[in-house]
Amino acid sequence: MSSKTTILKNASSNLAGYFVNLTVGLLLSPFVVHALGDSLFGLWTLIRSMTGYYGIFDLGIFSAVSHYVTRYVTKNNIDGVNRTMSTAIVILCVVALCTILLTIVLTYLSPTWFSIEGTHSYDLQLALLLTGVTVSLNFPLLLFKAIPYSLQRLELLNIIGVSTKLFEAGLTVFALNAGYGILGITIVYLSSSILGWVAHIYLAYRFYPNLKISIKYFTKDSLNEIFGYGIWSTIITTAEKTVFFADSIVIGFFLTVEAITFYAIGANLVPYYLALIQSITWAITPFATAQNTQGNQQALKQVLLSGTRGTVAIGAIIGGGIIFLGQDFLSLWMGGKYVSGETYTSSATILSILTIATFFRITQSCGFQILYGMGRVKYLAFMAIAEVTLNFILSIILLQYYGIIGVAYGTLIPTLLIRGILQPLYLIKITEIPIKAYYSKILIAFCPIFGIMLIINEAISHSYPVTSWTDLIIHGLILTIPAMLTAYFCGISQEDRKNILGFLYEKRLAFRQ
Repeated sequence: MSSKTTILKNASSNLAGYFVNLTVGLLLSPFVVHALGDSLFGLWTLIRSMTGYYGIFDLGIFSAVSHYVTRYVTKNNIDGVNRTMSTAIVILCVVALCTILLTIVLTYLSPTWFSIEGTHSYDLQLALLLTGVTVSLNFPLLLFKAIPYSLQRLELLNIIGVSTKLFEAGLTVFALNAGYGILGITIVYLSSSILGWVAHIYLAYRFYPNLKISIKYFTKDSLNEIFGYGIWSTIITTAEKTVFFADSIVIGFFLTVEAITFYAIGANLVPYYLALIQSITWAITPFATAQNTQGNQQALKQVLLSGTRGTVAIGAIIGGGIIFLGQDFLSLWMGGKYVSGETYTSSATILSILTIATFFRITQSCGFQILYGMGRVKYLAFMAIAEVTLNFILSIILLQYYGIIGVAYGTLIPTLLIRGILQPLYLIKITEIPIKAYYSKILIAFCPIFGIMLIINEAISHSYPVTSWTDLIIHGLILTIPAMLTAYFCGISQEDRKNILGFLYEKRLAFRQ
């Protein structure tokens, strides 16, 4: 199987997993809310929020293990794989023990903290204990995912992820219909987690029978490797998340909570846009690590150019749809006052500005994953810190003059500088790609697609106003179908079109058999 076919297979499975998780979440959430009621659902949200903070104790270890295991597997260094896996599991077993002890303390104190009495107090404590233990055990047990990841078998990891998600959703419906309440869905969460652990461990030993986990493989060198990479990875992840919630903090501090609402209604849709693209480009990371380990610079160049062109095309279609349909969507979804601009800047304007900022991130998404795969995490961390720092400073300054739209520009400008200029220049330098060739791929993919959407939108927006969800869907189809056809010819090279058609043909034959 060619490298491009492998990436395409992994990217398509990531995308399928993303849509399954999104669909299950959208469909299941209202059912859970109504089945539990406001009080118990609030408890469940509280439990998941409290245990969700445990993620900070990962310290980037999982990403570090994935990186180094991929390198050692590529070099066929069995000892390196065993040392890295064993060292990381020992560390995360200690972390798991600490978070279990923390869970016990939280379980004991939680009824007092949140003034909960009676049966709800018992439900909270037992559900918190079981959930905290489950989340804690995730630390060492999910490390086994690193083996199939290193072999670029992401489609199998997505099959496990989708299967456990559907299993959890089905049992959740059963448990709530049977009246088991919050304890029922807690046990369902534990059961689906166990199913995932077993599947990941099986895959790890199935594909890498030489894997040995033992305390004797714990080494100081592996410890230094893991933390040397993991700390920078943690900084990147923290900074990436901070970019999305920093704006609300700034607005809340200097303006009002009402202003946060107008800003958030536009801003909250943007992470879904970025996550959709990232679900595709994440498939590049293990490939980049393997190729960099082998010194195959040419393969990295090819994937960078074709991957950037493809993701820009997809990003242009989705981003154009958000910009051109955003106001009508928000008006139908949340109400006309949020897009009128009378009290605060229209939420649709905020959405458009942040969509443009996110598009700059998307143009560099492939390059970001390649730099990650090459181990250039220190550079990415400094860039992330610079972006979030500049974001804070500019947002505070511009808010004083322009209100909440100034905060949006405070996000756009740093993204343009860091993602649009500094990162690509660094990437071009280390991959030795001509600057003209790199930026031409972006422009070839973006300009025709966005241009055709702009022309069509101008032609139909006045003659066909959107007054209902049906109108919005029709308007969206009129915009996106020509854009998709344009993307097929402008966003994908002839060679990539052949690879895609060949991949779809193989899947069709496999389905028939």
